[in-house]
Amino acid sequence: MPENPVPRGRKATRSRQQDRRRINLSERHEVRYWTEALGISEECLRDTVAQFGNRVKDVREAIEHLRAAVKAGPRPARRVTPSR
Repeated sequence: MPENPVPRGRKATRSRQQDRRRINLSERHEVRYWTEALGISEECLRDTVAQFGNRVKDVREAIEHLRAAVKAGPRPARRVTPSR
């Protein structure tokens, strides 16, 4: 009898479960899903993941921050007064 028998109804090898908290850029279907879900291009997704990591929470926050900055428009130049 084998030392570690596989219980009936189970496969001998288990596939690794997908971590829904992370974005896997190696999986084409995930790249497609996240670009559509976030409303960004693949290039933007890859750049954001490279800069902020692959955690969905971090990527969403970075995208929201970027959108808020773009919506606010450019900041007016600060007036510098010489010190006396």
